[in-house]
Parts: sequence; structure tokens; C-alpha cells
Amino acid sequence: MKYGENELGKIEISDTVIKDVAIHAYMEFNGLDTKNQKKKKESKGKIEVETDEGEEGINAIKITVNTRVKYGESIPEYCRQLQKKIKEDVENFSGIKVDEVFVRVSDIFEEVVEEQEPSEEEETEE
Repeated sequence: MKYGENELGKIEISDTVIKDVAIHAYMEFNGLDTKNQKKKKESKGKIEVETDEGEEGINAIKITVNTRVKYGESIPEYCRQLQKKIKEDVENFSGIKVDEVFVRVSDIFEEVVEEQEPSEEEETEE
């Protein structure tokens, strides 16, 4: 994707880079470890990026996010905050205006709290 041109030459930013920035923003927003390759791979399937090149090299970016929301959380507020995070990060890193961040909530989930087995110290105190 052509970003622009100046006296030093052209600047191009690939669609893959835009998608990677959006994925990173999505993961940070959801408190996921951005270095965890399994979580990164799962997140990649949730983000789609469309770009349109204009005549002057200025591009339009549209991002679609398919996500789940934790049960009990305000879905509209979650979506607005996620849109803001992704839009700001992509614009700040690429310098290209994001026209739209469409968030599609496909599921809700309940946070599973794993019960810990009592340690040996706790068992001997009883």
C-alpha cells in the first residue's frame, strides 16, 4: 500500500503490517500476552483489514474485528473502547487515517475461575 512520496522517495506500508498493528492493539486491549504465539494466531483470525489506494497515495483503511465479550460487561462500551484502541494505534503507527473499525460480537463467554487444590501446608493445618 502506497503511503506517500517525498523528496527522498516513496514510502509504502504493507497491508500485513497494518493487520499486525491491529492484532497487537486487539491483544493489548484484551489483556493477552502479545508474545504468546498461540494467542497471536487465534487473534489473527479475528481481524480483517481492507485498504483502498487513492490517486495521491492516501489510503482508506477499514478494519473488521470478530470478537467475544465477557458475560456481564457492557457490550456497547466494550466495542467503543476496542474501536478507539485499534483506530488510535493503527493511525499512530502508520500515519494513515482509519475510516472505520467495525466490531462484530459473535459470542459471550463466562470467565472460568480455576479452583486451586489446597497446598500441603493448608492440608496439614486442618
